[in-house]
Amino acid sequence: MAQEGSITGTVQDKNFKNLEGVQVTIEGSEKVCITDSTGLFYFSNLEPATYSLNFYLKGYVSQK
Repeated sequence: MAQEGSITGTVQDKNFKNLEGVQVTIEGSEKVCITDSTGLFYFSNLEPATYSLNFYLKGYVSQK
């Protein structure tokens, strides 16, 4: 039976303020989540692998 994993994190600006409403995507997939009011995001049911995440919030420069 294959193991499933997850990715969780918090998105902050350069002043360490948690950012709400950031679109977080896993590169090369259709998986998307939006950060909550504390900047938290969570992906579950992931196959073991190395993933690249993309972050987008209007008014900010997109990051990987």
